[in-house]
Amino acid sequence: MTAGVVAEPVGTTLPPGKVVITRWEDGILRGVTGAPERGVQEPHPLWALSGALHGLGTDIDGILGAIGTTAACGPMVANCQITYAEPLRFDVEYDVTGEILGLEPKVGRRTGPFDLFTFALRLNTEGRVATQVTFVWVLPKRSGDAS
Repeated sequence: MTAGVVAEPVGTTLPPGKVVITRWEDGILRGVTGAPERGVQEPHPLWALSGALHGLGTDIDGILGAIGTTAACGPMVANCQITYAEPLRFDVEYDVTGEILGLEPKVGRRTGPFDLFTFALRLNTEGRVATQVTFVWVLPKRSGDAS
C-alpha cells in the first residue's frame, strides 16, 4: 500500500487549514461571477466551496492521495451539496476541516470500473460548523488499476 493511504479511508481526516474571507477577495469573486457588489453585507455564498478548497491544508492531489490516486486519474464531480448552518462573515478566521465519507467501487456499462469518492469540507468558527460542502466525485479506473 502507498505511504499515506489508509486501508479503510472512511473517517480519515484531511489536513486542516484556515481561511479568512476579505471584502477585497469577495469583490474579485463577485466580479468573476457577475454577482452584484454594492451594499454587500455578507460574503458571496460560493465562499463555502471556494474558501474550503482554498483554506484546506492540502490540494486536490493531497485529497486524492489519501485514497491512493491523483488528479491524473481524471476525477469528475458527480454531486456537490452545500449546507449553510450560519451566514459567512467577512474578516473571520475559519478553521477548515475535511474528512472522507465514502469510497464505493462501481462498474458502469459504458464507463467500466470506477469509484464513487465522497468527502466533506467544513468552514468552522468558534467551535461551530458554519458551512459544509459534500462532494461526490467519480474516479475512473484504467485497466490495471487496483480495485
